[in-house]
Amino acid sequence: MKNLLSLCMIVKNEEKVLRRCLDSVAGLVDEIIIVDTGSTDTTKEIAFEYTQQVYDFKWINDFAAARNESIRRVAGKWILWLDADEYVQQETKQELRELLKGIDTSSTAIGITLPILSFLGNSEHDSDQMSESKGERIFANGHGMLFEGAIHEQLISPSGSHQTYEYSFYIYHTGYTAQTNKEKDKTTRNLTIFKELIQKNQLNRPYDHFTIANEYARMGDFPKALYYYEKAYRRCKEKTNYWSPHCTDRMIVVYKSLKKYKEAYQLVEECLNRWPQYPDFHTVKGSLLDTLGYDQACQREMENSIRIADELASRNQQYWLIHLDHGKLLPYQKLAEIFYKQRDLNKTVFFLTKILNIDPKQFAALYKLAHLLSQKETDQDVITFFEKLYTNDNPAYCLMLFQTFLQLGQSSLCRHYYSLCMKHEVKLSDIDYLRYYLIINESGLFEQKMKETDFSSTSAESCKSLLLAALTWNKPDYLAPLGTLTEEGKTSLYALGQALLNFESSSLDNHEEAIYTLMIDLFAIKSFEAYDSLINRYISPSLLNKLAHYFYKQNFIEMALNYYSILLDNQAMETTGFYNLAMYYLYEGSDREEGLQFLAQAIELEPDHLPLYATWLEHCTDKELNKKYKERLDTQLPSCRNIQFA
Repeated sequence: MKNLLSLCMIVKNEEKVLRRCLDSVAGLVDEIIIVDTGSTDTTKEIAFEYTQQVYDFKWINDFAAARNESIRRVAGKWILWLDADEYVQQETKQELRELLKGIDTSSTAIGITLPILSFLGNSEHDSDQMSESKGERIFANGHGMLFEGAIHEQLISPSGSHQTYEYSFYIYHTGYTAQTNKEKDKTTRNLTIFKELIQKNQLNRPYDHFTIANEYARMGDFPKALYYYEKAYRRCKEKTNYWSPHCTDRMIVVYKSLKKYKEAYQLVEECLNRWPQYPDFHTVKGSLLDTLGYDQACQREMENSIRIADELASRNQQYWLIHLDHGKLLPYQKLAEIFYKQRDLNKTVFFLTKILNIDPKQFAALYKLAHLLSQKETDQDVITFFEKLYTNDNPAYCLMLFQTFLQLGQSSLCRHYYSLCMKHEVKLSDIDYLRYYLIINESGLFEQKMKETDFSSTSAESCKSLLLAALTWNKPDYLAPLGTLTEEGKTSLYALGQALLNFESSSLDNHEEAIYTLMIDLFAIKSFEAYDSLINRYISPSLLNKLAHYFYKQNFIEMALNYYSILLDNQAMETTGFYNLAMYYLYEGSDREEGLQFLAQAIELEPDHLPLYATWLEHCTDKELNKKYKERLDTQLPSCRNIQFA
C-alpha cells in the first residue's frame, strides 16, 4: 500500500463546514475519499477541490452501508473516518503518522480510539460547554473490518474482536449544537431510521438504545428517553465502556427533569463508587443537590470536584471523564452563585475570575464581576484588574468590556473603553452609540446620531434608547422616529412612551412588565429623576416586589431592604422576598432567628417549593422544628422519604 493514511467521509449538503474539515487534515492524510449521498448544494464542488475521488451513493437510510462504500475504495495502510462537521487538531500530526508507521498490521485487525470533543449549546461560537467521548476513528485496512448499524455505526471485524489502542489526538465535533440540529433536522432523520430498525426488530444493541434515548432527550420526550436509557444501562455488560458514563450522566439529567430525585441520587452514588478517580459525578451530585436546595452540601461536592481535577491536572493527567467543564468551569460557576447568595463577595469575585481565566467570553460572569468591582473599587482599580484578564491590544476584548460597562451604565469606565475602541477603529453599532451618548449625558451627540439612524432597520432594543432619552431629558419629540414604524415591538414602544410622557395612567393597564424593564434601565443609566417619577406614579405591590428582587440580586442591598420594608408593612411580600431576607439575615445579618422566621413565611406561601425545606434543614438546629419540616418535605416528596440528600 503506497499510502499511509486515507481519509474516508460520507457527506450530504455540507458546504458550510466541509472545507474546514478538509483543510484540517492537510499534512496528516495521503488520500481523501468522499462519498456523497445526495447533496443539492455545492458540497461536491468543494470536495473536488481537494480530491478526485468523489463518488455518488444512493441514500438508503443506512449509515453503515454508506461508510462501507467509502472504505472499499481505500489504498492506504490505515483508514481515518470523519464527518464533515468535525475537524482535527493541528498539533502532533507528524507524531501520529510516525506511530502509524511503526505498528505492524500485517496479521492483525487493529483499531485506534481517539478522543472527540463535542461543542454543546446554541452554536459552535455560542457554546456553553463541551463533552468528551471516544471513538474508534482509525483502523487498519485489509482485514475485513466493516461498519455495522444503520445509525451510530460501529466498527466490527470478521473474527468478532480486534486489538485496540488509545491515542491522544483530538477530533472536534460541532454537530450537536442546537443550530446544527435545527438546520439539518437530524432528530427527524435519526428517529426515522430508528423506527425502521424497531419495525424490523433490529434495534438490539445496548448502544442503539443509548443513542435513540439521546434523540428523545433532545426532543424533550423524557419518558421515552428514560425508557431507552434504562434499557441500555441494564443490558450493557461492560459498565466501563466509553459511553457508559455518558449514559448514566444523561439518565440523571432525565431523572431530574421528571422529578425522580431518589432514582437520580441513587444512580449518582453508584457512579461515584464506580468512577471515584474523576470529578464528574461530584459535579453531577452537586448539581442535583443544588436543584433540591442543599447549598452547603452542593458547595462541598463542587469543592471536591475541583480538588480532584486539580490533583489530576498537577500530574498531567486527564482531569475529566465526561465533560471538560465538570472539574473546572461548572463547579466555579456554581460556587460563584453559592457564595454570592451567602453574601461572601470576595469569594464570589475569586470564582468569577476563575471562570474568565478559563473562558474570557463567559459574558454572564464578566457582567457580574464588572458589576461587583465597580460597586466597591475605584475606576482605576477596575481598569487595572481587567488589564490582567484582557489585553488592551485586542480589539474584540476592548469592545466586550465597553459593551459590558455600557449595560452597567458606568460612564467613566465607558469613556475609557470607548477610547480604546476608537484607537483600534472598532465599528460600533447604532445601539452602542445611542446608549453611550445617553450615559455620558451628551444630548447633542445623541440627537445627531438619532438623525443618522434608520430606525426601521434597527432592533426594538435600539429604539428603546429613544424612549429612555425622552424620559431622561424630558424631550417627547425624541419618540417621533417611532411614530411612523409598523413593527409590533416598535409600535408598542411608541404607545408606551406616549402614555408615560402624557401621564395617561389608564393606557398602561397590563404594561407592568414593560414599565419594570424600563425602570431598571433608567436606574442603570443613572437617570434617577425619571426613575423616581415613574415609581411615584405607577407603583403597585407587584411592581415593588419585582424591583426589590432586582435590587437584591444586583447587590443594591440597602435599596432592596427599603422596598422589602414597605412590602412587609403592607403585607404584600412575595415568596422570593421572604427568601431573600432569610438569606440576608442568615448570612450577613445579626439575627439568625429572624432569618429562619422569614424562611418559615416563605414556606407557608409556597409549601410545595422543595428548595425552601432544604435551606431550612441546613440552617436550623432545633431538632423538633426540623422534624416538623422534614415531615412536610416527605409529604411533598414521598418517594425520597428514606434518602439523606445532605
